Amino acid sequence: MSFSAVFSEAVAASGQYNSTGSAQSIVDESCTGTPSGAAMTVNVPTGGTITDIDVGVRATHTYRGALDVFVTSPQGTTATLAEGVGDGAVNMHARFNDEAGTVIGGSTHPSTSSYDSTFNRRPESAGALAAFDGEEMAGNWTIRICDFDAYGDSGQLLSAHLHITYTAAAPAPTGSQQCASLTGAWSGSTATSGGITVTRTLGTSGGAHGVVHRPIR
Repeated sequence: MSFSAVFSEAVAASGQYNSTGSAQSIVDESCTGTPSGAAMTVNVPTGGTITDIDVGVRATHTYRGALDVFVTSPQGTTATLAEGVGDGAVNMHARFNDEAGTVIGGSTHPSTSSYDSTFNRRPESAGALAAFDGEEMAGNWTIRICDFDAYGDSGQLLSAHLHITYTAAAPAPTGSQQCASLTGAWSGSTATSGGITVTRTLGTSGGAHGVVHRPIR
């Protein structure tokens, strides 16, 4: 009996993806209705399975304690990053990161800085970004900020970004130079040779000889 198999080994990678477009006004009492609040789209053209994600948000605002911040994936999953955090502090400049040492809080943020570790902050709800682990990353993501009260505060969502760590399948092997001979004997429904185990779904027990394709490294 012969068999063949193709192995696609996962490759770890990471990338940063930025919003495009102009600043969006954050309007009082904008946490209800459709659409609600100011929103930025971040397009991720690369395919892969998410293992970790950080969300960068840069906004001006005269009273950060009135802001709610959300991120929604192309799959429709939404995570809440902050809800009314900061009291009388102004502006929001943060890279939301589940592994950060400091929770988003009441300190005032500058409005003109670039994203950096100085404002690396955990979401208000611990582990909020883990909701995206295991999802496909490609597509349009939405970062949204709204103001839930009516006290005359003002601000703008200036930009947003995603930093994603992910796994992607290695390219499928091609050519005979990427093939290796595998010979083994069936033991029940499996055959093992060279540290590779193949599971048989059709056929009968007996000798096995086949070809295993593996990406060249």
